Amino acid sequence: MNCIRNSASAILALLCIQLIGCDYGKVLCPPPASQEAWTKVVKQWTRSNRIYDRFKTELMAWATYRSEKFRRGYVVRYAAAYGLTPAEQAKMLADQLAAHRRDIVFLFAAFTPDRVNNDFNRKKSMWRLWLEDEFGRRLEPYEVRRIRKVSDKLYRFYPHLTPYMNVYVVRFRRKDPRTKRPFLRAGAKQMSFWISGLPGRLRLPFGP
Repeated sequence: MNCIRNSASAILALLCIQLIGCDYGKVLCPPPASQEAWTKVVKQWTRSNRIYDRFKTELMAWATYRSEKFRRGYVVRYAAAYGLTPAEQAKMLADQLAAHRRDIVFLFAAFTPDRVNNDFNRKKSMWRLWLEDEFGRRLEPYEVRRIRKVSDKLYRFYPHLTPYMNVYVVRFRRKDPRTKRPFLRAGAKQMSFWISGLPGRLRLPFGP
């Protein structure tokens, strides 16, 4: 009987996802409380690509966009893992949504065969990062901070990370500092995270 009930629950959850999409702001969809479900959320908001020089890999890059849905899923997973009270979870969600309204944030991971070239946080880096909207407007990051010591906790929240990567937090202001207007216009459907340097250039596309 338990097996039948579990199967019925699984089918109901699947129908829910197919009919209305996975919106973590609605109680009808199963939240990413399990590690398996959370891993799917991370994959949904992570893009990766490589730069090659003939047969040699120059750069392997992963960028995870901390979208509103990503942040909502993160709060649910964190609350389940650490047993947060409803009040603590509500406070964490409010903080996450406030951060989302303020900045466009990516967790960026990179591997280069020569670690000297993995210097995205340096002012004189051999690489350049920028965000570009679907109309070709660009926005430079105001912070590229390297996470010097990647904790086991971070590895668990971002399962694609490995010790061979350098990990960075890349922040862009939602309001363009030059125009004081929102960088992403209302109704924007796409933005791209660009990485460019002498070894080559790559684009990681995201929805807003």
